[in-house]
Amino acid sequence: MESDAETDGFDMKDLFGEEKFDWEKEWNGMPEFVQDDLQLIHHVMVGFETVEDMKNFSQLVGRNIKFTTKSIVYPLKTNVEKKVWVDES
Repeated sequence: MESDAETDGFDMKDLFGEEKFDWEKEWNGMPEFVQDDLQLIHHVMVGFETVEDMKNFSQLVGRNIKFTTKSIVYPLKTNVEKKVWVDES
């Protein structure tokens, strides 16, 4: 059976030489990837009759809403975890 790489016209030998690449061996012991469900539960479209209304709403939700603002997420996440690459080799 051909691998996806071969059927797409890409030969693994071009990338890894004559040695056969064993991805299962390379990935052995890697941690499982878990993706949290980050989808929002509801969306609401809000319209403003005046600039003053927009400014008041902006203050009410604690966000800087401008004419260029397309969307906001409430509440604002301030404790976002910083991701750093660590080379363990």
